[in-house]
Amino acid sequence: MDVVHEYSDLTVHLSVFHAEIAEGVPKKLEHSDIRWLTADEISQYEFCPADKVILEGLKR
Repeated sequence: MDVVHEYSDLTVHLSVFHAEIAEGVPKKLEHSDIRWLTADEISQYEFCPADKVILEGLKR
């Protein structure tokens, strides 16, 4: 899935991939926190407006 979202001061292009971890543990290289969520848990967190279309797709 590709999503282009226009904010008032910038445009972001997000590319989403389906992936599986073959081995090891995910590392926080670019973000301060990471976590696994089920589709049912998505509504418990706040996300940027650009993420909304992606998150709706995951709920299906």
